[in-house]
Amino acid sequence: MSALAQLETTLANIFKPAPNLPKNVREALAKAWPWVTLVCAILQLLGAWALWGLLTAADRMSDYAFYYTRDTYSFSSGEKMIVYAAAALLVVEGVLLLMAFSELQKRSARGWRLVFLVAVLNVLYSITVLLIRDRGFGSFFLNGIASVIGFYLLFQLKPLFKAKARKAPRV
Repeated sequence: MSALAQLETTLANIFKPAPNLPKNVREALAKAWPWVTLVCAILQLLGAWALWGLLTAADRMSDYAFYYTRDTYSFSSGEKMIVYAAAALLVVEGVLLLMAFSELQKRSARGWRLVFLVAVLNVLYSITVLLIRDRGFGSFFLNGIASVIGFYLLFQLKPLFKAKARKAPRV
């Protein structure tokens, strides 16, 4: 059993006692989910682009400040690496969400698993953002709340996304 499958089982057991959403609400969420995923994918990719742009702009401003004041006002190389890692995580999440779009429209279990993987990566992103100077605990805390809500919704909708039956090989 893979580590991701073990994590899925563990989280499923954690969220099992949570109250179930009404069936009509789950069905409505499952219908809207591909489109919400598409919007989130676009936002993730735009967020990564903005994060990269802000870092490069900050670097340029730091160069100007050094030129005029001979004092440094920039991120350390370690902090830059963390910001680039956060941007890379957002790109990966955005691409995975784009991949999940058509699978979610077909109500395939593969689409659900892709969104689950994105949710796990988003927890990693939250931890990464916590390491960026001046981002602080507040951002981490809000991301944690969003992750709990996201996992709750994921496990509420899981029964609506089925694995495709495999055809038996011809002999």
